[in-house]
Amino acid sequence: MSPIWGAQCKFSFATRWASGTGDIRDKLLDFVRNKLAPGHADTTINVLACLAVRFAVEFRPRNERQEYIEHRLVENHMRYCIGADSHLRMTTTAPSEPLLAEAAFEYLRYFCHPPEQVLSTIATNLDSWGIHQGDRGEFVMSLIWMAARDAVVVGKARSLSNRRPWDPFRHSVISIVDFMKKLVPTSFHQELECMVPSVGDGTDGFLQAFEGCHLWCNHFIQVQDFEVINTRFLCALLSNGVGVLCAPNKAGVGLLWIGLKGDEICEENLVLILGQAKNDRSYGTETVSHILDAMNPIELGICAGDRSVPIIRMVFALASRDPGVTLVSPPSGQSQHSKDGSKRSSFTSYDFWFAGVDPSTFGCVTSEEVRHYQDLVASSRILYNPPLPVSPLPDSRIMRISEDLMDETADVGEARVNMRRAANSMRMALKPHFPHTWHDLLFKEKENEG
Repeated sequence: MSPIWGAQCKFSFATRWASGTGDIRDKLLDFVRNKLAPGHADTTINVLACLAVRFAVEFRPRNERQEYIEHRLVENHMRYCIGADSHLRMTTTAPSEPLLAEAAFEYLRYFCHPPEQVLSTIATNLDSWGIHQGDRGEFVMSLIWMAARDAVVVGKARSLSNRRPWDPFRHSVISIVDFMKKLVPTSFHQELECMVPSVGDGTDGFLQAFEGCHLWCNHFIQVQDFEVINTRFLCALLSNGVGVLCAPNKAGVGLLWIGLKGDEICEENLVLILGQAKNDRSYGTETVSHILDAMNPIELGICAGDRSVPIIRMVFALASRDPGVTLVSPPSGQSQHSKDGSKRSSFTSYDFWFAGVDPSTFGCVTSEEVRHYQDLVASSRILYNPPLPVSPLPDSRIMRISEDLMDETADVGEARVNMRRAANSMRMALKPHFPHTWHDLLFKEKENEG
């Protein structure tokens, strides 16, 4: 057994990185990638394993074959089993480990050719895998966000050998401006650079407003309680490369990424990127203001008012019949101040409305990938909710069954939380599990670099 994996994985990959020699650091990502996606394993299962690590995949198996797939991930692909009932039905989760997610990115980008093969594999097998596709298109939105991020990262190193030795700042941290230029089509780049905020009294163009702002995110976690999302909690997530899939059917935000202005991780320097997905054909290319208004980080308790650092808000109208992108302008003819002279908004926001999934909507989507994204959008749309069957059982018996199910659900929920806290200290919203020196690696240039 390799010394990197010794003590039955008692220490996290981050501590191995911090305390390892140069040789261990150089080979750590290769080792992790081979544990996550072994060369002898089926490519389809390897893609699912990497997908599960990066996108907070939740399994909902409906038959024995789907249960078997989930069991294989636990057995051979670094997935955790956090509970099992008397019928051996497992509850599993993926560890939120940034180096593991970085290894998953490398496998999907450098070992799967052509690149659209990954998306084709996901679209073809999503339903047969038995994983939850999302309620309103959040899964597709997270794929597109990550595709834009990955495109910028690949631009820094076209081959895997160019990423060795791996350095987080040079190879994985990207600028927010570069991320947005990959997300929007090339024809909108000039308009993007000059874009002014649609909310707030700022007048800086987008390029100037987000100068020196960086993004470090290579995987998502699912947060079950929206109330824990605040700037203190987000500081811990930022240092661990984490994006947030918000609690389903809560508030007005579906996805959240965290950027940083400057090189000091503190609440005042966070750049919030908020997203909401809509998988409803009633939303098209026309901007719906109340959807954006609902993404108010102050009213949602995410941050305090009077922030000097602007935020970014996006809506993905994925089911739109017509593709298009709108860089939302401030309301014409309206003052940025209310009648009593006070500020009309206590935050500054640059807003975007994306309609459909098409190269004319997203710069990171190719013509070969369009049909795969459209298949994924269709599979995540709720077409029919069958009524609950009428039970012949007496009411008292139904009540006892309901109470038993509620107790079992509560136990599973508690087990999930405890396991996530044990695996990821940022779940406690306190000290991140990366060493303090990691912050320097992420957001500060080395003195000896030209």
